[in-house]
Amino acid sequence: MEPLPEDRRRQDRAFVEPYTTNTFLEFTLSGRAHRCLLLDVSPGGLGMLILQTEKEVLEHLRPGTRMSMAYTSPEATVP
Repeated sequence: MEPLPEDRRRQDRAFVEPYTTNTFLEFTLSGRAHRCLLLDVSPGGLGMLILQTEKEVLEHLRPGTRMSMAYTSPEATVP
C-alpha cells in the first residue's frame, strides 16, 4: 500500500463523521454514477471518502479539478 500524499491544503477543515451523518456527494464520471461519503468541508471545497470499491475514481481526478456534484443529506431533506 502506498503512503498517503502530504496534505497541501492551507485552509482548516471541519471534519464530518461520515458513518453517522449519511451525507453524500453524488457525481457522474466517465459515464458512471458515483456516491461517496462526505469527509470534510472547508471554504475551498468538500472532501470525500473514496471506498476501495470505488477506487477507479482516483484515476480520473487531478488536483484542482472542478466537478459538478449533488450534496445529499438526511438533515437537508424535507419530508
